[in-house]
Amino acid sequence: MAEKQIVDFMARLHKKQKKKALKEKISASGWVIEDNGVRALDSEICVYIIDTTSEGVMLFACNKADIPAPHSDKVIHWGQFVLAWDVIADPAMAFDETHKFNTIDFAMRALPSLDQWPEFLNKACNTAENMTAHILVIVDRQNLDAPLELIVAHATSQVLNAESIQSIVDNYIKGM
Repeated sequence: MAEKQIVDFMARLHKKQKKKALKEKISASGWVIEDNGVRALDSEICVYIIDTTSEGVMLFACNKADIPAPHSDKVIHWGQFVLAWDVIADPAMAFDETHKFNTIDFAMRALPSLDQWPEFLNKACNTAENMTAHILVIVDRQNLDAPLELIVAHATSQVLNAESIQSIVDNYIKGM
């Protein structure tokens, strides 16, 4: 006799509803969602790549386990990411799924090359259970050794809105 299996559709429905609510929240915060790529719901870290010379923020979510170890073969020098940024940030460049995936992959492989990264990542991942770590990476294309600044914020929100990011950056600039 075959075992009877009961599928818990409510759990799937709740997860789908949470994802939809998150998308609506992100859209209401001024972000544009072009695809189904929002992974912040199941992620520990939300990363914001901010360019100092052009408007716009690249946003992606990941888990600590997704980031390569600092001495891994996957890690690339931060300067390689910065040199590629002209292509990444070029408004004339079509930004398709492949481009976005490669940009995120490149960023995740470049961050661990930074000297301060292990300590910074530990600080970012040391959050309370109901909090999400938000890492702001301010890219200075004149410096191939490191970003202008790495900033970590802890918030209950899975994604910071544009005003929160602007406030964090403004406070950083005031403190200089």
